[in-house]
Amino acid sequence: QGYLILPVEPVEQTLNVSLASDPVRTEPGGEVTFDLLVTDARGNPVEGEFSLSVVDLAVLALSDPNSQEIVSAFYGDQPLGVSTSLSLAASTKIRSVETLGIGGGGGGELVSPIQVREEFLDTAYWNAAIVTDADGHAQVRMTLPDNLTTWQLDTRGVTQDTLVGQDEGLVVSTKDLLIRPVTPRFLVFGDHAVLAAVVQNNTADILEVDVSLQANGFKLDNPNTVLQEVTIQPGGRKRLEWWGTTQDVESVDLIFTAEAGVLQDASRPTWGALPVLRYTAPQTFGTSGTMDEGGERLEVVSLPRSFDPENGELSLEMAPTLGAAMMSALDVLEYYPYNSTEQVVSRFLPNMETYRVVQDFGLEDPGLQGRLERTLEDSLAQLLARQNTDGGWGWWKDDQSDPYITAYTLFGLVRAQEAGVEVESDVMNSAIDYLTASLTTPEMLSETWQYDRLAYVHYVLSQTGAGDLVGTAGLYEERSQLNPWSQALLAMTLESISPGDERVQTLYTDLEANAIRSATGAHWENQEPSWQNMSTTIQSTAVVLYALAKHDPASPLVADGLRYLMAHRDASGAWSSTYETSWILMALSEVMRGTGELSGDFDFSADLNNAPLVAGEASGTSQLTPVEATVPISSLYPHDPNSLMVVRGDGSGRLYYNAHLNVHRPVEDVAPLDKGINISRAYFPTAEECLERDCPAIQSVQAGELVTVRLTLTIPETTYYLLVEDFIPAGAEVLDTSLKTSQQSALQQYNPQKPFDQGWGWWYFNDPQIYDDHISWAVDILPAGTYELTYQLVTLQPGEFRVLPARAWQLYFPEVQGNSAGEIFEIK
Repeated sequence: QGYLILPVEPVEQTLNVSLASDPVRTEPGGEVTFDLLVTDARGNPVEGEFSLSVVDLAVLALSDPNSQEIVSAFYGDQPLGVSTSLSLAASTKIRSVETLGIGGGGGGELVSPIQVREEFLDTAYWNAAIVTDADGHAQVRMTLPDNLTTWQLDTRGVTQDTLVGQDEGLVVSTKDLLIRPVTPRFLVFGDHAVLAAVVQNNTADILEVDVSLQANGFKLDNPNTVLQEVTIQPGGRKRLEWWGTTQDVESVDLIFTAEAGVLQDASRPTWGALPVLRYTAPQTFGTSGTMDEGGERLEVVSLPRSFDPENGELSLEMAPTLGAAMMSALDVLEYYPYNSTEQVVSRFLPNMETYRVVQDFGLEDPGLQGRLERTLEDSLAQLLARQNTDGGWGWWKDDQSDPYITAYTLFGLVRAQEAGVEVESDVMNSAIDYLTASLTTPEMLSETWQYDRLAYVHYVLSQTGAGDLVGTAGLYEERSQLNPWSQALLAMTLESISPGDERVQTLYTDLEANAIRSATGAHWENQEPSWQNMSTTIQSTAVVLYALAKHDPASPLVADGLRYLMAHRDASGAWSSTYETSWILMALSEVMRGTGELSGDFDFSADLNNAPLVAGEASGTSQLTPVEATVPISSLYPHDPNSLMVVRGDGSGRLYYNAHLNVHRPVEDVAPLDKGINISRAYFPTAEECLERDCPAIQSVQAGELVTVRLTLTIPETTYYLLVEDFIPAGAEVLDTSLKTSQQSALQQYNPQKPFDQGWGWWYFNDPQIYDDHISWAVDILPAGTYELTYQLVTLQPGEFRVLPARAWQLYFPEVQGNSAGEIFEIK
């Protein structure tokens, strides 16, 4: 046998791709046309499918590209191996999310006729399906956003016979006269800082420029500096400054304007309105209640003996149904600032359960549906990306798989499947295999939290249709070892395996007997703390209520448990943790389903000191909308009681209300707090000689200098699910050493000869998450001891900045917490 080798004509694998733009230089908001021409190696036009991205060139300078050139990707040397991947794990199948078009910022009318630049995007355009015609030609037209920058154009594509090619180009977006705001990303109430702008003259003439600042929420030291005149040479630039103090507002809205005859420009900061942070006193005074019948209820509001009369408010929420009362909590879950795997699940799961109940009653709520579309698609994509190779999930991305987190995640996916969402079977089966492999038997356990966790895993597996697992009967025999919430889960497990099982009724009878009744309702307490399972009294009560509402919605304990949970809401409308809130919202959804509560019909209102405050009604879709009102603390009687009268009209249904008095405190007056965790913060110069801590701490620095921040954390006993966050001065930014543009030095690099340069015990923590206003770390288990975390600040904006305290707390037991002192840090 042998081979006959014949010469063949070599195949040209690449395409000639030409991408041109018209014009190549334009003003922000200008229209640009992109012409694409594709031919093969012989110059013949080619039909193919191409992508086009238009990205800010400054963004591409921060890190290396996340994709290689298309020719080397298709035809470069390939290593021997096997690569597998899953397709997108889920599709919402509820309603496709419409893609918003790119256009102007919109909003109200401006006093000035100048067009204000305020729409700033990193990616101006992306299209993955541009098809060339028979002549090898395609054309795309778009409107650029308001960035003053150079846009990087990148097109790449492939033909049906796998010829590939790509091309790049540039489009410059600029103006003859332009102004660039120079501001912090945020401010703190009371900050005394400088706002600046750089005005640039791109013409060949000397320009006399009028530069002005319109500032809402920022009081200038000298009001006469609102308008400044400056002479700028051809091709030159000038920096102008405005000193002032941040007022007690939600955000500072700034518009910088430059005018020189017919030339003009106006811009907001790139990040829009600057959010204003403030320190809120740990104690928020609150009251809540429910009204099942028509009548009046008086709540008396008295201000504390000492308070800031200009800083604080009384807030009132009135909800004509549970559905309306739940909306604030759903908002909290959607915009929660952290993103652990538990929080990803908690973001969509209760929202989906609420939406299904609302649909059962024939009601439609566009806001609820829109939130579900946003959270569900994004959350499922994140869960797919976070699943480990063993099939499980950890608390954070890239964490080791954890059975409890995996069980909660799998439960969310099962509920999504039941709602009609497509989830890849491989994803589900891998998670089921992981949990099944980690199962123990009751005889192998010794602690209550282990029995609880086993009951939880059995419940979730039963929801997947796993059937009667080995150990379920043993759990029933050991039911005295279970906390109330896991007893409730075991009851639902047995009911799903064997409907009508006598053991189910025994478990519910025990739960009814162990309910703790009080004036605020009924609740269930754990036998001992369950740190490992995130279980609190509130969470335990929520799971029991969830089971009772499914089993017997007419039970008086359902109404009593509901009253207890509603009485313990935070001022935000949610509960103390995302996990608690998620279980409570699922329980409330089951209560609504079982009691038919979304059929109320009554009027309601509230008066404050005999003056009308707010009014609403329960009927139709209005049952899903809470009515809210906020009164500044300066409008309340400072020394006499204030009367808040809640009025409910006659009719069917139930009114829920809660009122909270929020008192703010100046940041610099905040004292350290130690409730099981001690944390302190200090600033040091970033210099080689200071690595050994010979340098004293500092409270001021020159703008442009690096500052090292050290957080010292003392934990008296092993802690679970700990978060640490530190707020930064508004005039500084955290040095992100992962960016190519960061100032790299030996001080930021790991040095094996000096392993503690980054602090002590940092190896227990996940990589820090960097935000505009703070930096945070997370750790799922931290042994008792003292730890030190360090990071660097780049100081940018001069001013005296109020720095909010550093804080550490157990995420699911926030009563175990500590914070440092508040302080003022000066950048000169």
